[in-house]
Amino acid sequence: MPFERSTLAEVRARAVSDVAANLGVPVLPRSVERALAEALSGAVHHLYGYLDWASRQLLPDTAEVEFLDRWAAILRLPRKAATFAVGDVDFAGTDGTEIPIGTRLRRSDDVLFETTGAAEIDAGAATASVAAVEAGAAGNTAAGTPLSLFSPVAGVQSGAVAQEISGGADREADEELRSRVLSRLGNPPRGGAPHDYGAWALEVAGVTRAWAFREWDGIGTVGVAFVRDDEDPIFPDQTERGAVAAYIDERRPVAARVVVFSPTAEVVDFTLSVTPSTAEIQAAVAAALEDLLTRRSEPGGTILLSEIRTAIGTVPGVADYIVTAPAADVQAPDDALPVMGVITWS
Repeated sequence: MPFERSTLAEVRARAVSDVAANLGVPVLPRSVERALAEALSGAVHHLYGYLDWASRQLLPDTAEVEFLDRWAAILRLPRKAATFAVGDVDFAGTDGTEIPIGTRLRRSDDVLFETTGAAEIDAGAATASVAAVEAGAAGNTAAGTPLSLFSPVAGVQSGAVAQEISGGADREADEELRSRVLSRLGNPPRGGAPHDYGAWALEVAGVTRAWAFREWDGIGTVGVAFVRDDEDPIFPDQTERGAVAAYIDERRPVAARVVVFSPTAEVVDFTLSVTPSTAEIQAAVAAALEDLLTRRSEPGGTILLSEIRTAIGTVPGVADYIVTAPAADVQAPDDALPVMGVITWS
C-alpha cells in the first residue's frame, strides 16, 4: 500500500490532539501548548517534504539533475558535453595573401567561426579549416552557406562560402541522459553483445538513436547505424561516422569487425482525413505521427498500420479519421529508416 504524505493541517491536528491527550486538558487557542504543537507540526511537515524529495532521488527514473548525474557517473556514463562544429571554408582574394590561424568569420545569424589552420590564396582562391567559436549544434552549417569576415584581412574578399561544417552537438539533455542510464540498467554490458554496440554509439556526442545488427557483413561482423536527430539532415556524414567508428573501436572485442553506416531515408507519406479538420487538429496529428516514427522506427523494422491508426485516434479532439495511405504496415529495408514524409489531407 503506498504511503500518503499527511497535509500540514493533518499534522497540526494530530499534534494538538496528542498534546491534549498527554496533558489531560484541552489545548486552548493562543496558549503555550498550542504554540509548541504548531511549531512542531511545521518542523515535522518540512521533514515529510524532505523525505518525499529524497525518495525521488533513490532511483534514476525520478532523480533530479544532480543525482541523475551521480547515477550516470557510477555507471560510467558521463553526460555528453557539447562539441564544436568543424569543416572547411572557401575564400577568394589576391594570390600570395595568407589567411592566418584565428581569422574569424560570421554567419548571417551571428554564429562565429575561426580558422584552425593557415591558408594562402592561390589562383584567386583558398580553402581553410574552421571550427565554431562556441560548442553546440548551432554551429552546423550547410554547404554553400555564405559567411563574412568578422574583421577585414588585406587581400582577402570579405565574403566566403562554407563547405559542410558539421559535428556540433549540444550538451546532452537531462531526459536523453536518463534514457541512457535506464537502458544501461536494463541492459547491462555483456562483453560485446549487440546492445553494447548501440550503447557505445550513444555515448558519442550528438548521437541520439543507434542500432546494432549481428553478422551485418558476414560472420564476426557487427553493423552499427545511428542518427543525429538534432541536426538537419539527421543522417550522419563521413566525419561523424568516423568518430563513432573510432569510439567503438576502442571498446569492441578484439575479434569483432564493426561496420558503421548511415541508414538511408525511407520516406513515409500519408493520405488521411480527420474530423474536425481544423489547422490545430491537423498540426497535432502531424506531430503525433512524427513522434511515432521517431519512437518506433529502426532499420529493417516495421511500423504497424494499427500503430498509425492509434497515434491519430488518440490525438485530443479527433472525433473520426480515415487513413488512405499507407494502406498496410510500413516495412523498412534493412539499411533504411522510416522518416516523416508529406501528409495529404483529403
